[in-house]
Amino acid sequence: MSLRGKIFHAMLKYRHLLKGQLRSEIIDKNTSIEKLRRETDEMAEKLLKKIDGITFRQSEFKDFYSEWVELKGAPQDKVLLYFHGGGFVMGNAKSHRNIVGNIVKYLGVNALVFDYRLAPENPAPAAVYDSVSIYKWLHEEGYKAENIAFAGDSAGGGFY
Repeated sequence: MSLRGKIFHAMLKYRHLLKGQLRSEIIDKNTSIEKLRRETDEMAEKLLKKIDGITFRQSEFKDFYSEWVELKGAPQDKVLLYFHGGGFVMGNAKSHRNIVGNIVKYLGVNALVFDYRLAPENPAPAAVYDSVSIYKWLHEEGYKAENIAFAGDSAGGGFY
């Protein structure tokens, strides 16, 4: 298991402490996926740290939520298309702001992160179709294929 996977597993296991509760909750087949998603998003928001020089802005893409992660002074003709992790069942653009913001700052290039459809409500290949859709949109916006890089973590790392 990757370091990120271990951290995510620990966050789920000890999420009760982040909520100020001493007693842990059991995650089983009866646990609501919506509840887990909400709690994971809340944990990510609590851990979010401002990154100097990085801004977040909703994109103009209409099919589903996506946001630009922008670094002042970054080239406008290049983009990193980022596929968030979360086991295909959770995670979104906002929950991955720290990760993507730090990558953008390190690489010096703007990124686009998007909320692909999640399982189990949207079985495969829905997320793949969403990935193709936003990639095509980048082309429509004038980005050339050679100026679009791909990155992702966990489940998102398997898209490209």
